Amino acid sequence: DAIEGVLRWQQETFGDRRNVRGCLAHMIQEAEECLEAFENGTRDDLEKEFADVIFMALQGLDLIGSDAATALTKKLRIVGDRTYLPPDAQGVMRHSK
Repeated sequence: DAIEGVLRWQQETFGDRRNVRGCLAHMIQEAEECLEAFENGTRDDLEKEFADVIFMALQGLDLIGSDAATALTKKLRIVGDRTYLPPDAQGVMRHSK
């Protein structure tokens, strides 16, 4: 499956790095590249950058001993019960607390 392939590639390419902070910092860089692709790139560029963000999220979950299906299922239960506010000037919809 694709998730296992990503995790295997990361392990083979980068080794057994147990650095959650580095993973988060890398994810921020990839998110910035994703925004740049949205603003100035093609749909293909944007797709690739979104994939990079997902790669880093998968690695982060793996680093903390979780898997994507479990984490997504848990989070879906939480977000399903939230109330969201109207979007702000940048289009971000935050949940009420």
